[in-house]
Amino acid sequence: MKTLSHIPEIDGLRALAVLGVFLFHVDYLSGGFLGVDVFFVISGYLITKILNKEKNLNFEIFKDFFIKRFKRLYPALVFVSIIILIISIIIIDPINLDRIGKSGLFSIIFLSNNFFWGESSYFDTSSNLKPFLHTWSLGIEFTFYLIFPLVFFSILKNNFKTFFFCIIILSSLLILYILSKKPLFETNILSGFFYGKYIDDTLFFLFPFRFFEFLFGSYVAFHEKKKKNTIIFPNAFL
Repeated sequence: MKTLSHIPEIDGLRALAVLGVFLFHVDYLSGGFLGVDVFFVISGYLITKILNKEKNLNFEIFKDFFIKRFKRLYPALVFVSIIILIISIIIIDPINLDRIGKSGLFSIIFLSNNFFWGESSYFDTSSNLKPFLHTWSLGIEFTFYLIFPLVFFSILKNNFKTFFFCIIILSSLLILYILSKKPLFETNILSGFFYGKYIDDTLFFLFPFRFFEFLFGSYVAFHEKKKKNTIIFPNAFL
């Protein structure tokens, strides 16, 4: 699989995203959690540029892509998980330790977003006792790595580039509609679609409601204009 050349502007966006998330967690910037959304957009952009260099889909390309993504994420995830579990055994009470162990298991198989979806809100005080909570975004990211290459090669690359834009608009409108009807969804039979969970948690943790963010980055990757001495993202829409 072909590699992607270094893009300094992406490093700058990542730094701002990390800073925003950090400031949010120290209660200094209320909207800093949007840095995670920025990361999803960046991932969609970079993965699309990588895949767009390939001419034809085959098993070796997909395997190489997946292995590279796995090697990039998994060693660090396992290392951090071991450290968290060791510290938790020392300082956490047995009841919470059992739940932490379960969340750690879901984390190392990239399903922690689904695990935490079944619990209380990300923004409540109990998050202080959820040391694996930060791994929810890896679950979203890894799902994208599994699904997008197949969708990209089978549908999007050759035929329906405007599909990106349509999905972005439709997904945004759907989320706005769900939020506007939140009391309705949470109090009647329609809540069965969400398995009785809070709408905010469903929109926050589950991949189908995050996919459009990756696609936004993909749309930029497909439509950016390649000019010297210009900034990537503003020129993408010219």
